[in-house]
Amino acid sequence: MFKDYEVLNKSVFKVTGNFDFKDDRDTQEEFEDYQEYMKTILKKRKRLEAVRPVCQEGIPEASFNFILDQINLEKKVAFKITSPLNMNYVFGMIDEVPMAIKKIFSSKIF
Repeated sequence: MFKDYEVLNKSVFKVTGNFDFKDDRDTQEEFEDYQEYMKTILKKRKRLEAVRPVCQEGIPEASFNFILDQINLEKKVAFKITSPLNMNYVFGMIDEVPMAIKKIFSSKIF
């Protein structure tokens, strides 16, 4: 997709729009042409106004500033976090937790 570019660094970031949407089909296996799917998603997102960028801690400052420049937002509305941006995988792990541990945590919550 970006064969003419050299990767200088990498980081995870998420930009929430004023009307963010979620597509439950999030694995490449579900699409015949994943590149075409991503083009469609990005085209839809272009129409949305970016309101809240979140990046993983450790992103190089130049990359962070580049992202902010591209979406026309100031640093004061951006966040750098150390936790994962997507925690959906946790819910699939709940069945793997032993019952004794579940009882300990549920008794502390209630």
